[in-house]
Amino acid sequence: MRRRRIRHRLQRRLFRWFGLAIVASALVVLMALRFTSGNKTALALALLPVLGVVWGASGVIARRLARPAVELARVANELGAGNLAARTALGRCRPSGDDEFDVMHRAFDGMAERIEGQLRAQKELLAAVSHELRTPLSRIRLLVELGRDGAASSTTFDELEREVVEIDALVGDLLASSRLDFHALTKRSLDAADLGRRALDRAGLAASRLVVDGSAPIEGDEGLLLRALANLLRNAEEHGDGLVRLSVMRVDGVVQILAEDAGPGFSEDDPRVLFEPFAQAVPGSTNGTLGLGLALVKRIAEAHGGRVVAESTTPRGARVGFELPFHDDDRGERGPDGTTDHFA
Repeated sequence: MRRRRIRHRLQRRLFRWFGLAIVASALVVLMALRFTSGNKTALALALLPVLGVVWGASGVIARRLARPAVELARVANELGAGNLAARTALGRCRPSGDDEFDVMHRAFDGMAERIEGQLRAQKELLAAVSHELRTPLSRIRLLVELGRDGAASSTTFDELEREVVEIDALVGDLLASSRLDFHALTKRSLDAADLGRRALDRAGLAASRLVVDGSAPIEGDEGLLLRALANLLRNAEEHGDGLVRLSVMRVDGVVQILAEDAGPGFSEDDPRVLFEPFAQAVPGSTNGTLGLGLALVKRIAEAHGGRVVAESTTPRGARVGFELPFHDDDRGERGPDGTTDHFA
């Protein structure tokens, strides 16, 4: 609808510009015919200024139409050459304009800012991942050297396996993050309670820790949601002094999946910082990082039209998880893109 309004506005402006030029030309011709009394030479001389005015007006219109296109082409070339800070200069001339060219340059600059931000975030993520991989790889090299020297104990291979598992988890998170980058989601109807049981089984935790309150149908990518649940369970086990329960419940039209732990909870800082890549395990502390686990949980939840939840419990512990829209095939409440979103 907005694109249609912009197109119609441009058509009206072009119609007015050229219409005024034609009307002005016709008036001048009529006046010339009246005052020249049919003298062809005098008529030709009188029409010369008319042609000059029309030609000049056409040049002004052409420059006005071409300037935004030329400016956008310049910025596009600079972006293609690697200058991600390039922006159009049209906004400085009319920062509060709302015609079709203003809308176009703002959309283009917004796209450039998003691309620059995504590439900056990817570079920061790559640097953080490289740093995180150094520690387990160094330990693996040390354990291998101990094995070569014959100094390996009965626990050496257990330690080696733990380091390999840590690297495997990090690589799995990176692959899941890449799927989200390319929007490679395969959504279908799922039962959140069944996903919780499978996640507990994969993590080697007792199924009795699952607490289900009512039916919990959702729609989503099975692999990504299982990855999110695995990260929640791993976070509770490693940073929350162990999982107490995994709750699946329906609340006000959404399905909540929360991992409750027995840890120290959160500090007074905003708990949403925990969902940033490689955030501190406890906000404000320097004891370890959370890696990509909870950051990936946030991305997966948002890709499914949901959001993350984090809150401290009393007297100890925390609940960390996410909410997804309740999925009901009979409602038919879907947006133009085929998805439901209760958090718009």
